[in-house]
Amino acid sequence: MKAEDCADFKWQDLLNRLSMQNVIPVIGEGLYWVRTPEAGDVLLYPYLAEKFAQHMKPPPAPDKGTQGKETFHQAVFRFLEQNPDDYLAVKDFLVESFKTLFPVPDGPLQKLARIKSLSLFINTTYDHYLEQTLKSTREYPTEVIHNTPKEKGANDLDPGIFKLFKAGQRSLIFNIYGSAGRSLFPAYTEKDILETIVALQKDMEVNRENKFFQVLESSSLLFMGCRYDDWLFRFFIRTMTNKDFDQQKNVKYRQFIGDDFHSFSCGCLTRFLKAYGSEVYYSPGNREFVDKLFEQMQARYPGEIIVDDELPGLAFISFHGHDRAAAKELAAQLREDGIKVWYDQWDIQPGDVVDEKIVKAISGCPVFIPIISRAAQQFTAEGGQSVRYHIREWEWAYGRFTDGQNPRVIIPVIIDDTTWRYKYFEKFAYLTIPGGKRAGEYEKLKNRLVDILHNPQQLRLI
Repeated sequence: MKAEDCADFKWQDLLNRLSMQNVIPVIGEGLYWVRTPEAGDVLLYPYLAEKFAQHMKPPPAPDKGTQGKETFHQAVFRFLEQNPDDYLAVKDFLVESFKTLFPVPDGPLQKLARIKSLSLFINTTYDHYLEQTLKSTREYPTEVIHNTPKEKGANDLDPGIFKLFKAGQRSLIFNIYGSAGRSLFPAYTEKDILETIVALQKDMEVNRENKFFQVLESSSLLFMGCRYDDWLFRFFIRTMTNKDFDQQKNVKYRQFIGDDFHSFSCGCLTRFLKAYGSEVYYSPGNREFVDKLFEQMQARYPGEIIVDDELPGLAFISFHGHDRAAAKELAAQLREDGIKVWYDQWDIQPGDVVDEKIVKAISGCPVFIPIISRAAQQFTAEGGQSVRYHIREWEWAYGRFTDGQNPRVIIPVIIDDTTWRYKYFEKFAYLTIPGGKRAGEYEKLKNRLVDILHNPQQLRLI
């Protein structure tokens, strides 16, 4: 099959449905690109499959995947055959791996997160990267539910929350196979995946009043990066739509597939899906499809794209009110050097709920810069005064630093001659920048932030 076979792909139909918030993306491992020190940009789960086999040392693989390499699901299956139900070992491996691997800048996840009309995501991977990306891109909250056959999550949703999705006030991620960090038994193997899909299909048939299932059935679905074998992809699409394939010819609920079909031995799946009303884009790669989708939305519906000015900053500057002049000076210098920082007077607008906006910004900015000074020390419980707002921000930031889900860097900046060190920040490297000006160790701070901006691998928990 050639790329030109996609010439009749109904882009305008898809874009119109997107603009009306009538499309739910179903995304898989083909969209998860990460940057590694030894191999550059790679797909996350094939990379993890190789690392897992090296780490766990399961027996030799008798059957490689369709592209000559073992898939992550196959590697885990072999391990669990030899170590029955040792899901905890798999979880520990993944959680530790996720701490040191981060999505490539401006990759597929970031581009999808910037399309405002996508509010509900069906996710088929086990990491927290989609959640992290949405939280760092969007101003409004992101809800996450995790589903496996033993831990059902869809029925726990408040039906009223769907009004917030339509109003653009919430995002929802439904991790259909669970999460490595938050589920006891994620669906790691093909057997687990089959059991999860069967359980979901039964649930959809029985719980007809479930609002989540109603929304799923009354929307068009956009499958991207799922990378399943032919037979499993057909079964998965059939379950997600909860309609037989003859019904799927209904243009009202058209399904769109922008997947990488190079993994399949022939065009049978493409012909099958097209025969039953699906719009199939024969993508040279999942990343390329998302790039084109983003470009098309940006050109035809620019109001549906989160622009750069709407994105959270790279660094959040936190300070006591007495240090406002120095904090503003530091923020201005960094912005002049092309580094977007979050500073309250610039980023809080009339009518904003201040606490909510600040917590959101702290969560979204990967770098937190507390301003250390004599004034900051004076107005803390340690200084004998009541705890002030800047200390609450510092506690929030430290909590995010230690939660294991949101990698970030904390860089305390000293602006005067104080020798005080805040108790939670003692292990971090302090920089001295007198008055927040281009002096002292300002260049060191700037270079550190530039490194983080261009290389997210710099974000590591210590």
